[in-house]
This record gives sequence, C-alpha cells and structure tokens, in this order.
Amino acid sequence: MLDRTGWGDAVTEFSSRNGFAPFHSDMGGGWWEVEAGFTGDIDRNRFIYANVGYQVGFDDDRRSWEANLGLRANW
Repeated sequence: MLDRTGWGDAVTEFSSRNGFAPFHSDMGGGWWEVEAGFTGDIDRNRFIYANVGYQVGFDDDRRSWEANLGLRANW
C-alpha cells in the first residue's frame, strides 16, 4: 500500500507476521546517474543483454549501483 502524505513523503507498508511494517523513503533533493549497456544476438530469436548504472545524490551520501544481466527470446 502506498500512501502519499505530502510532496515527496511516500510510506509503503509491508505485511508481516506481527502486522504491517512501514517503510519510509525520502525522494527529495537532486542526484545524477549514468548507465551503460548492450544487447547482443545469440541467434535470430534469442538475445543476451547487460547494463550497469551508478547514482549519486547531490546533497547527502546517497549512492547506489545497479546491474542487470539477462536473456530475451522472441517467438
């Protein structure tokens, strides 16, 4: 459940054995990010893809890495 209680004040609740557990996030402020990736043909209908990304917040110590690797098939 996502509850918008104000601008940039999202609260998500996860259900657990002990009831709902709130998860707060602060999406305020600015950041920059860079991503790179590729897709390669295995054959006519199968492909492999990969990408990597990095994000940094301007006004605090927020940093994150992202990576994806996968196969895609068309039929």
